[in-house]
Amino acid sequence: MSTSTSTRTTTRTTTRTIQRIAFAALLLAAAIAAVTRLGAPEAQQQPRLITGAQPVTGTGSCDVTGVSVAYTTAWQATPAPAKHVVTTATVDAIQQPPCNGATLKVVLRQGTTDLGSSIATIGTGTTKTVTFSPGIAAAPVDTVFVELAGGDTPIPPECEHIKLNTIILGTTGNDTIVDTKGANLIYMLTGTDTVKADGKADCVVNIDGGDNITTSNGADVVLLTGDGNVVHAGNGADTIYVGNGNNNVVDGGNGNKNVCHVPFPVSEVAAHGDVITNCKVVHP
Repeated sequence: MSTSTSTRTTTRTTTRTIQRIAFAALLLAAAIAAVTRLGAPEAQQQPRLITGAQPVTGTGSCDVTGVSVAYTTAWQATPAPAKHVVTTATVDAIQQPPCNGATLKVVLRQGTTDLGSSIATIGTGTTKTVTFSPGIAAAPVDTVFVELAGGDTPIPPECEHIKLNTIILGTTGNDTIVDTKGANLIYMLTGTDTVKADGKADCVVNIDGGDNITTSNGADVVLLTGDGNVVHAGNGADTIYVGNGNNNVVDGGNGNKNVCHVPFPVSEVAAHGDVITNCKVVHP
């Protein structure tokens, strides 16, 4: 006896911003999106990234700013019981060109149980749709898991002059990252993070506020996003991009060649609640 399946497309679509956590697969330089409930969109801040890529090692990813996921359901009358099923999932805001050629995997879950997955290769676009065939029962789905493997980790243009050794990628939790050697690219993701960069010339990038960053020797580059960050730079001619947030505290450290860039007129630093010392403040 054969069984036939009929479907009726519905308009139910759900979107959710997903941030990244580190993935222990150095050869793939992969990163996995944090598991999150499907629901309403969340605001997402973007760091200044893109254009360049270097062949460095470490727990990096071709996308370090996070992606969004929308899924579409259809009504499946047979086989019984009739139900809504997830037929496609569209991943948006994929970082390009670093993710060109990377492998995308989307997993639908109930809690920690995998209900179904789909894999596709990313081209040059920033959006990719995967298909679930047969469809996955929609009712139990409460989390989505996104994996990007391959590609190149984007190097901020401000750091392309640094000969980097290693990529260090934080998680979406509250991290303490200690970097003791080499010239490294450190991406701090969401959460209240603490970074101590004691290597050579490091590049430190945060994507939200409330982080604490300390650098040591070397001409370090720090790129800030969000409010309430605290930076203590050490020896060397450091360059700090304060960002458009408020209430940041920045100490350029030793030396008289430290430069702090602000995206607004220098006269407005106090109005933003920023306190900048031992650093020449310039715009842009």
